[in-house]
Amino acid sequence: MFKKGIWIAVFAVVVSLITPGMKADAEKTFTDVPEDFWAADAIYRFAEAGIIDGYEDDSFGASDELTRSHAAIILVNALDLEMPDADEVTDYFNDVKPGDQYADYIAAAGKAEVLNGNDGAFMPNKKLTRQQMASVLVSAYSLESGEKSVDVNLSNVSSSHQDNVQVLADLGITNQLDDFHPTENISRAGFAVMLAKSIDNSKDVTELLKEAYANEQEQDSYEFEGSANLGLTVPESMKSTPEEEMMAMMLEDIQVDISGSYQQDPMLMDASVDVTMKGDMQTTVSIPMIMSEEKMWMKFPQMPGAPLPEELDGKFIEFDLQELQEMEGQPTVDTDVQTELALAIQNLFIDQFGNDYYDQAEAGSYDVPENVNAKQVLHFELTDEELQPFMETMLTGFMPKFLEILEEPEYAEALGLTEEEIKQAQEEFATIKEDIDEITSEIDDALQINTFEEYMAINYQNYIVHDAVELDVDVTAEEETFGFKLSADQTKQNINGDISIDIPDADETISMEELEDLEPTESVEPVEPTV
Repeated sequence: MFKKGIWIAVFAVVVSLITPGMKADAEKTFTDVPEDFWAADAIYRFAEAGIIDGYEDDSFGASDELTRSHAAIILVNALDLEMPDADEVTDYFNDVKPGDQYADYIAAAGKAEVLNGNDGAFMPNKKLTRQQMASVLVSAYSLESGEKSVDVNLSNVSSSHQDNVQVLADLGITNQLDDFHPTENISRAGFAVMLAKSIDNSKDVTELLKEAYANEQEQDSYEFEGSANLGLTVPESMKSTPEEEMMAMMLEDIQVDISGSYQQDPMLMDASVDVTMKGDMQTTVSIPMIMSEEKMWMKFPQMPGAPLPEELDGKFIEFDLQELQEMEGQPTVDTDVQTELALAIQNLFIDQFGNDYYDQAEAGSYDVPENVNAKQVLHFELTDEELQPFMETMLTGFMPKFLEILEEPEYAEALGLTEEEIKQAQEEFATIKEDIDEITSEIDDALQINTFEEYMAINYQNYIVHDAVELDVDVTAEEETFGFKLSADQTKQNINGDISIDIPDADETISMEELEDLEPTESVEPVEPTV
């Protein structure tokens, strides 16, 4: 029979899995496309891939209007179309000769029917209008509207292009809803942005997720900031004394704000963590910390009523991470193995749940922060009505395959599991189908999902640059109900940029051995962190 409490652990794994923890900058630069240019991400993305190029003077011509011949070149490269002989161009168009510039690209576009002409004429030097661009992109990438139709003004759009402009609006590819400016010519920069959004909307959600999570592991450096507001409500039986009632009140509203930076090689991270316990006696504690692959430094603040020894004032306490792991009986694990395991688990989760619980966020459904340059937003949602089928997939699909992953000795060691423990778990999950209805029903009775949503903003390099989670659940055990709420978000900036992290000097630190030799004050005892 399914052991009591396993489902709680499984649910905790799910929460941690869908919340991400968060390569190289463009080598090519254009004189008219600085890093903060509104279309820089899309332009350099395609320049790196060899899809677009600039002019001989090292400019991109960002504001230049796009000709139909240049549009053909970009589309042929982006779609990786087969390149026919230039002689074939006359099979499709009557105004382009085999010896003309770009004749082979125009032939490829005509053969694939991604850029058609008018009455047999391609008109290579004519500019591409915005409404023509809409039809070209919808056709080239087989774009389709979702269930929701966005209100967009189509009154000045030609009837032959209206449906395609509507598709771009529905998918959030354009935000020009009041006036699409359909007859204006599209600029080279504007086309690059629209092309990037079209390509990414044509991808399967699971493909996008896997690519984004894989890129998380490859980031050389970044700066981050985030916050989390969490609250725990307990039953009245746990508030029988004034002390318990005061503690319960504090647990109902806890605010955590964090900011810092990270670099991969050598591994260094710094963070400033502010924890605010609200309630009648609001208290904020600020904890600076720095971490390398071998050590961690934390500075504990002075607090009213709980003074630190004078020797600790302004000092970082230095912890040896390997020693702490050994003291707790945890194995020392290669960080590369941890990274590989995390990615394998994330990919498995996406395979099992990606198509059913993730989708492209509808236009206007989530306000991305102004300082985040996002090309698209992905959305995860698990409702209370979906809990039973979700848990059935978790227990009969995800968990058995997860245990298969742990058959790799390095991965099992990373989680501190033995081969025997994994085999025992596999035997238990092998028989779970016999009681799956009963098990999922018990879970459904005990767990009430009020809200469980996540929004992930992805930029043009397919990095997760913003992530937000809303979780509100009630758990009933032994006829008593506990509530848990979490509202968290994290934003990343300066990805793969220059990061400066200073390790504390010797005179700024105190070791664990020195800490143990100190005589604690009346109100404080030294505490070892759990890692």
